[in-house]
Amino acid sequence: MFKNGSEGKITYYAKKHNKTITREYKWDDKCKVEDDYIIYFDLSANNYRRANGSATITEVKNNG
Repeated sequence: MFKNGSEGKITYYAKKHNKTITREYKWDDKCKVEDDYIIYFDLSANNYRRANGSATITEVKNNG
């Protein structure tokens, strides 16, 4: 879906926060898109996160 090194924003509803959130991501080998979730690297948290359900992903920069 995305090339390694791509960066952008992902927006989705987070049950943990009980609201829609937007995070900055970087795509790498460990990131993936499945039918009901997305694994992405959260640049702010410096860790991998899982977005469940539908999400909007915007590629801002492709460094790959």
